[in-house]
Amino acid sequence: MFVNIPIENYHILIINQTTGNNKLESDFENVRVINTTELGLSKSRNMALKQARKKIVLIADDDVVYLKDFGQHVIQSFNRQTDADFISFKTIVNENGKPFRNYVKVPRALKKKELRRILSIEMCFKKGSIKQARFNEWFGLGAKFPNMSNQFFLKDLWQQGLKFYEDPTPIVLHEPISSSDEVSTDRILYTRGAVFYKKYGSFAYLYVAKYGFFMLRKGYVSISKLPKKLWKMQEGISDYKQLLKQGLDRR
Repeated sequence: MFVNIPIENYHILIINQTTGNNKLESDFENVRVINTTELGLSKSRNMALKQARKKIVLIADDDVVYLKDFGQHVIQSFNRQTDADFISFKTIVNENGKPFRNYVKVPRALKKKELRRILSIEMCFKKGSIKQARFNEWFGLGAKFPNMSNQFFLKDLWQQGLKFYEDPTPIVLHEPISSSDEVSTDRILYTRGAVFYKKYGSFAYLYVAKYGFFMLRKGYVSISKLPKKLWKMQEGISDYKQLLKQGLDRR
């Protein structure tokens, strides 16, 4: 994660989701470890948000590598964009050195529809600005619906009135991810069904059909497998509706 970067320049908080016999300890004053038996990516991130002590927060994963002087770039960007509450930066694919996705050419404010493309490892925000916003613990890796946790977190921040910017300065390296490998998997489709209902209510079924045609048109699924994929999204809708009936989440 920190290759040829002196970690004493940063305050690091590690959320170690583990069993009681595999606890971590830190020998460094600037590195804190919280051991927890609670599982789920959103739960660990919420715990980190609650325990973070510094003004600017970055969300890290254990499979990324930060670029040299990334911290300086983050501070300089916030100093330039004095009204910014949240700034996203550029991710570089470590295999080929290319940008992970399309980014803005110069720093600028983001529109609401652009938030969906932000990776969690690109997020930098002021701790004092996020108030009570938290990741939805029903969504994300290790949760009932194992994806889409960023989407609702960013939506909550937007609704709070935070100022979003994107800075095209690269700060982190990450492995490539093939979107074609993800869009038609059962876990993604199950989650997408739940997301459709959370966002659109009864109109979710129309979005299921629309997404089915999208997968078919792009060649992600064959016509013979399409009914099964549509049913998986229907399952996500049904299970999410049960959560709503039990008062365990809200749209």
